Amino acid sequence: MWKKLRPFVFGLAGVAMAAGIATTVRAGPADAVRPADITAAAAGVAPKPGSNEVRDVARVGGNGRVEPREPETLLAVAVAGVIARVAVKEGDAVKAGDVLLELDASVERASLLAADADIVAATADFRRLTKGSRQEEVDAALAEAEGARARMELSDATLRRTEALATTGSVAPDALDRAKSQQKADAQSLALSEARKRQTLAGSRGEDILAARARLQGAEARREQQRAQVARLQVKAPGDGVILEIKQRVGEYASPATPVVVLGDTSVINVRVDIEERDIARVKLGATAQVSVDALPGQIFVGKVVTVAQRMGRKNIRTDDPAERIDTKILEVVLQLESPAGLVIGQRAMAFVDTR
Repeated sequence: MWKKLRPFVFGLAGVAMAAGIATTVRAGPADAVRPADITAAAAGVAPKPGSNEVRDVARVGGNGRVEPREPETLLAVAVAGVIARVAVKEGDAVKAGDVLLELDASVERASLLAADADIVAATADFRRLTKGSRQEEVDAALAEAEGARARMELSDATLRRTEALATTGSVAPDALDRAKSQQKADAQSLALSEARKRQTLAGSRGEDILAARARLQGAEARREQQRAQVARLQVKAPGDGVILEIKQRVGEYASPATPVVVLGDTSVINVRVDIEERDIARVKLGATAQVSVDALPGQIFVGKVVTVAQRMGRKNIRTDDPAERIDTKILEVVLQLESPAGLVIGQRAMAFVDTR
């Protein structure tokens, strides 16, 4: 059977080969321009990565992403802890310095209260020393000194009488000893009272005032330290903007390695576009551009080039095309849009930049 069919099979193979050669001759070499490529270029369609399509000589296309005026700010906590309060919600407009989120600070706030109490005590001590003795304290010191002097004079007189009687043998020797002891004790009491009177009248010493001032300053420093500890448990807005995303909630554990809030300035909307390496020389600052998004078919957003990166990088935007080359070098170009109503931060876009 095979011997009968073999001439027929070889004949069909020869016909197929000849047809293939004829098709190749008609199509031209592999890098030849195809009519479909010319049509796509005229319509402003960006060439597919790695293809042989002809580029539009008037425009450069690239994939991009909608973003705020500046790249999004990813805010994280300074220290790890449990989230106690989230003060904002997504979409809220905030000002620089606004508290966005707080960690549990019960221990730190208790320490701050203790530091405040130390400030009160140190302040009172310092004021007492700097103001000097009150009039009531002066009067008391004078009265105490006068009483001590009166007791001293009485004990002196008693001692003299006892000594006179002792010479005649009218008093026992132990009575004389008691009179001497009492006179000595009253003399020491008078000396102490006089010293207290002089101290009260002279006021506080300079050394005491300096020591009190140092204690007050130390208490104030400890309070500022505790305030800083409390502040570190808060996440504040570094600038004006809008809350784009809140990544964690109350009760969750936050760490410095993970952003908890995403902030962006949406007063101006930009599109960051990946321009392939072969087209970067054709893009200039101030050039006009057109942007479209899949979510709003037929709507064109007009803008201009405001930033051209100074360094090549890898692609930021990936499409769903399986033939796309992900290792292509690109240059980031930022477009500022005139009327961005309807666009959402993070939305993928397609942009064409005028090169004329």
